[in-house]
Parts: sequence; C-alpha cells; structure tokens
Amino acid sequence: MNKQINVMVVDDHQMFLDGVTNILDQEDDILVVAALGDSRHAENILRQQQIDVLVSDISMPEVSGPALCKLTREISPHTRTLIVSMHEDYFHISTLLQHGACGYLPKNAGKEELIKAVRVVGRGETFYSDKVKETVMKTMSGQMYKSNQLPGSKLTRREVEVIKLIAAEYTSQQIADKLYISLNTAETHRKNIFRKTNAKNMAGLIRYALKNGVIE
Repeated sequence: MNKQINVMVVDDHQMFLDGVTNILDQEDDILVVAALGDSRHAENILRQQQIDVLVSDISMPEVSGPALCKLTREISPHTRTLIVSMHEDYFHISTLLQHGACGYLPKNAGKEELIKAVRVVGRGETFYSDKVKETVMKTMSGQMYKSNQLPGSKLTRREVEVIKLIAAEYTSQQIADKLYISLNTAETHRKNIFRKTNAKNMAGLIRYALKNGVIE
C-alpha cells in the first residue's frame, strides 16, 4: 500500500478549490488535510499539521504563490509545492522555480495528470507538464550565448545542449543519437554537468542556469 500523502490546497477561486479537493479526495493514498480560499491561513496549517504537498495557485490577493512557496520552504522544509496555474509563460514558471516549486501544472490539465503530479511530488520528485517543459526549453534555446564558454558559468555550449535534452527527459543513449556523439561521451557530459552545477534533477539544473545567467 502506498504511503498516504497529506495535501493542502490553496486557491482563491472556490469552484476550482472544490474541484481539486473532490478529485484528490477520491484517491485512497491522498488525504486533503485543508482546502483554503484565503492564503493567509496557510501558515498556521503548515505549522500545525504534517503537509506533504501544497497545491497552490500563483495569483492570489492575500499571499501570492511565489511568496507562499518561499514561506513554505522556510517554515516547513519537508513540504513540497505543486503550482497549478493558468499562467504558462516563462516569467511565472522561472519565478516559481527560483522560489523552490517542485512541480508546475496548467489549470486546464486533466484529472489523471493532477493526481499523477501530486503523487510524483509527494514522493520527493519533480513534475512539470509537457507544456511547461516546452516553454522552458524554448526560452533556454533562445537565450543561449554564441560563444563557446557561457558567461557566468562553467558550462560549454555543448553542455547546455545536453542540459536541454536531460530536461526533456532524454536518456544518455537518446542524447548520443541526437547529438551524433558516442554513448560514453554523452554519459561523460551528463556527469560533468551535474558535477559542475551540483544539481540533482531538472529543477536544480534550471535554477542553476537562471542564477548564473545562462538563461534570463
């Protein structure tokens, strides 16, 4: 039996709040501990109860998604944040990544994708919808510098290409095929990238790229 995932849902639109709560409540391994229409009450819940996953919108009148994400990391480090928002532009995505979001899902996502995202984030991994990953990858590609060595980082242009493919969930063999390099070379690039950035997953790579000016 899967470990129970305690969830708090925060959204100022009551219809959406009720919908997400009803969907998650149908799953045996997910328990909605709190459903809040006012994000100002989230802090008390986080301090008083064990919350594994915070499902939150971005644009809220009281405490915004980025602010709530940052607050959650400070007072409840074990709680992981899944953003569900109608905003799919790079500015909002990168802002939430910088504030520690572990997942990002558009509000028009289907029921099954929402449930999958909660479970993936709940077990300590990251989850980004295909649309979100596409937005990030396009921006990374458009912001890539033309010089061989990227200012503000230790990454080469080739390593940035590999980062893009890792983020798109390519295996080492697929990376090798895509870039016309050997499998051994692809695996070496992968090891070097994670060593240079100290990243452990896609979100970590993107945060490194943002912080060091590889992408804006």
